[in-house]
Amino acid sequence: MTNLRLSNAFTLGEVLTRAGVAYGDRPNHGLFVPLPDGAEWLSSNRRIHWTQRHRWTATWRETSGWLARAAKVPSLGPSRVIAELWMRPRRRSRIDPANYSATAKPIVDGLVDARIWPDDSSHWVTGPDMRLGPPVKTPHPEGVLLLIWGQPCCRDACCHHHRQEGGEAA
Repeated sequence: MTNLRLSNAFTLGEVLTRAGVAYGDRPNHGLFVPLPDGAEWLSSNRRIHWTQRHRWTATWRETSGWLARAAKVPSLGPSRVIAELWMRPRRRSRIDPANYSATAKPIVDGLVDARIWPDDSSHWVTGPDMRLGPPVKTPHPEGVLLLIWGQPCCRDACCHHHRQEGGEAA
């Protein structure tokens, strides 16, 4: 996965190293989720019909889940997540990354669907903290780079920890 080419000719390994410099330590995992076909950026400032928002949310969620499975991201214990937006500037105004938390939420939900964490409660996931990554130039894809600080958990953490939290297993 470290040879995956991202925007502006960085490899994922280079991006993770840069992130370690920027955020104080190198993340354990990284996952780039490109802007899916048929979906758009979800912003808290953008007013769209609820059915369109639902379709785009489902597309982001499904895409991130499949990419996490394909990348073989292991089940993780409690983790810290930073979501970097890799976007093409569309106008001259500044971008507020916090407005795009509506995009990051279905991406994290997709990772829960892929059994990375049992759920996305504050016990398992801190964040995602929104950041603005480097501007993307054509022909590189726009997307969200998830930087994850978390250690692998037990083999089937989702089943095991759900049973424990529900009181069924010791």
